[in-house]
Amino acid sequence: MSARSAAAPRNAGILAAQQWPTNAALIADVHRLGYITDDDLVVDVTYGRGGFWHQYRPANLVAHDLRLDGVDFRQLPEADGSVDVVVFDPPYVPQGGRTTSTVDDFIDRYGLVDDAPSTHDKLFELIAAGLAEARRIVRPEGYVLVKCQTFKHGERLHDMPAAIKRRGERIGLRLEDQLTMVRTPGPTNRTSFVAARRNTSELLVLQLRPRSRALSLSDIEAAGYEAR
Repeated sequence: MSARSAAAPRNAGILAAQQWPTNAALIADVHRLGYITDDDLVVDVTYGRGGFWHQYRPANLVAHDLRLDGVDFRQLPEADGSVDVVVFDPPYVPQGGRTTSTVDDFIDRYGLVDDAPSTHDKLFELIAAGLAEARRIVRPEGYVLVKCQTFKHGERLHDMPAAIKRRGERIGLRLEDQLTMVRTPGPTNRTSFVAARRNTSELLVLQLRPRSRALSLSDIEAAGYEAR
């Protein structure tokens, strides 16, 4: 486990909102900011195709996902408080009906054949369960990095980053930083929209407060799900 206090920050004026070309470029700047150091034990619980790590890859990186090693991010094998940094890139939006054009890619990325969330509430329950597991395995003063996005589903706009921050605060994860990734939206055949198109996503840097006690399953359940 790393001695983070000895690691000097390497922030060369990195802006909180910018057009990182890829998630890998974003993670490389997260490293420069000092949230991931070379000696950290880093667990990526939604590794997928490994796109986060094409530019910077820590030596002690553990990769999990259902397709890779059969590990569900809601039931991780790591011991309590044993990890320096947890990286969590859950589904951004509900996949909708089983006949949507993106369902195959959704299942390929997350392996959630039976549990793929079809509604906002089911999506948040999935994310909240993963966040609780990340909080369990991260050490005091360690970081949980969560990639998320505000999205329109049905007639409602859902501020998922705000919901995750509230949920994290209730289980001892304090917001330390927030990086906004601005992207050029892809082409669309639609000619009109009922709301502005979403072209940003957020990387939340959550830190486990040093005096936060370990939470039991009943504690986590009592906190409830409040992303409404």
